[in-house]
Amino acid sequence: MSRTPVHSAIRELVKDGLVAQEKNRRPVISHFTRTDMQEIFEMRRLLEGEAAYRAASRIDRPTLVRLRSAGEALERHPAGPDILMRWANFDEESHRAVAQACGNRRLAKDIERYHLIHRGLNTMRLTPELVPQALAEHMRILDALERRDPDQSRLATLEHIQEWQAYYIRFFSE
Repeated sequence: MSRTPVHSAIRELVKDGLVAQEKNRRPVISHFTRTDMQEIFEMRRLLEGEAAYRAASRIDRPTLVRLRSAGEALERHPAGPDILMRWANFDEESHRAVAQACGNRRLAKDIERYHLIHRGLNTMRLTPELVPQALAEHMRILDALERRDPDQSRLATLEHIQEWQAYYIRFFSE
């Protein structure tokens, strides 16, 4: 592989805040603080609350059916050695679907950037016994989207993100 795609990938990781690179220095994995987590989740609330509001009138029925089916499958089988990976995949798929349905490509792209960090949190810090709670929150968001209720879609999304901000922030120090 040539250097160009590697340098390009590193620039993207720096832009996303996952890697730090000082001039004439090698890139290093970023260290996240409690303040970083506050800011990341604050951005997620701002972006994803608006996306859910907009998606309520735009998300298509086949997407909602697919998400509901995947959520119900997790409800039926909430345990197993792969539960955290299955949860992370469902969580990512759900947030991506809402972002894509919001009707704003730039908003969807920014949500995807922040959710990349969240996926890492899901796979490293979430415990299997918390999956049912997170899943119930997602199902409330889906309920609001299915009713085409923009205010409840936003509210359910904001509550979901705020709940997990409180959970994850305790793993970080200043």
